[in-house]
Amino acid sequence: MENIIGQNLQYFRELAKFKKNELARLIPCDVSLITRYENSERQPTLKILIRISEIFNISLDRLISEQNNDYQLSARGSGKSTKEEAQEILNLKQIAEDFLEIMKNVSLNTEYQGSKYSEYQPVHIIDIKRNMELSNPINYEEMKTALRSNWNIQIFELPLKTRNISGITFNFGNQYIVFINKGHTEERKLFSLIHELCHIVYHLDKKQYLISRLSSRDPLEKEANKFAEEFLIPSEKLSSEFKLEKLHSLKQEYISELAGKFNVSPECMFKDLNRKGLVQYHWQSYRPVTNYNKEYNLEWNWKDLPYLYVFGVFYNWKLEKISMTRAAKYLYSDVRTISNLFKEFDEKTEKAS
Repeated sequence: MENIIGQNLQYFRELAKFKKNELARLIPCDVSLITRYENSERQPTLKILIRISEIFNISLDRLISEQNNDYQLSARGSGKSTKEEAQEILNLKQIAEDFLEIMKNVSLNTEYQGSKYSEYQPVHIIDIKRNMELSNPINYEEMKTALRSNWNIQIFELPLKTRNISGITFNFGNQYIVFINKGHTEERKLFSLIHELCHIVYHLDKKQYLISRLSSRDPLEKEANKFAEEFLIPSEKLSSEFKLEKLHSLKQEYISELAGKFNVSPECMFKDLNRKGLVQYHWQSYRPVTNYNKEYNLEWNWKDLPYLYVFGVFYNWKLEKISMTRAAKYLYSDVRTISNLFKEFDEKTEKAS
């Protein structure tokens, strides 16, 4: 037990990007105690354990129980990494782990069913689209459905408190769970989803942590952006739609019009045209400004969770694997609300049978 607590304390502290002296100041305690706790030379009191769980916003059970730290992560965002971002990732990891536990309890397969490639080639995009039977242009809802039903990639769409994060992917032993920021525009959500798909197909087996930044020079980030652009804006389709005379006469207006035909943001279209040598970055009168909807409602409830997750919690309760109180915690709601919801589910299942 002591060794587990020490390992967990170090794990959560580093994941939340806390230095030892920062954590000691918040507890408060002497910084040397943090070292002794992590080295299992001394065991924290219950009071201190409760305080640490409050600081990291995790349950006491997670702090003192053995953790599944064997996972891979990719995240797409902008700006510098912050403690708030690290805390958000920690919270989403818990939701992902809860989902996998719920699915395991009812014997539902969550293993990845899609393709894997060692090195990016444009022909792979054609194969992926054919495999998923995607239309052109692709829309966000269609892409979500295709990934879930064809490749068994689980997708959560929640309003993230860290507004600059647009997408996060966890891989737990070939079980992929993607979180998309619900607060962002449809175009950005679609681009982020396909961006994360690239990391799943090519990168996450090679690198445990991949935190992507919009301005990143990381070659894997650049490759994911290129993959998403080519996925959404096929060269042959763009060639048939593109009118050079309209570009030079309407400039920003035409680029925005063109973007709408491919369900991408005007900024994404501008970057793709630049990559193809049709515009230059310094052409300011051509370059559109995209509103990324940085202000949005952060509130969410069980209705924002995937239906499979909600119904999985119901069946866990139905099979008496979890209590109603535990079900309410899984669904981030109160017992009364979930009790009424499960009564509705009971009625529907009875009618169906």
